[in-house]
Amino acid sequence: MDDHDSATDANVEPAIGDAPKSQNKAPRISTPCRVHFHHVRGRLADIDGISGKAVLDGIVRSGILADDTPEQVAEVTHSQSKGKPETTVITLTWND
Repeated sequence: MDDHDSATDANVEPAIGDAPKSQNKAPRISTPCRVHFHHVRGRLADIDGISGKAVLDGIVRSGILADDTPEQVAEVTHSQSKGKPETTVITLTWND
C-alpha cells in the first residue's frame, strides 16, 4: 500500500512566507518592477520552455521583493541568444 497523499503531491511549492531566509536582509522595494531574463545558450530553446519561476521565487525569498504578485512584479520578459558560455542575466528595473 502506498502512503502517498495525492492531494499534497500537487502542492510542489513550499510555503515560505514573507520572511527572507538570509541573515543579511536586503531592503525590500515596494514599487512594481519589471524582470527581464536574457538567456545565452549553446542551443536555443523553445520560448514556451523558458521559465524564470525558480529564480523569481529566490528573489522573493532573499527579501529583495516582498512577493511576486502583480502588485510587486509588473512584467516578466525573456530573450535569448546563441553563444558560449551558457549564462542567464536577470535585470530588475523600477520606474521612478
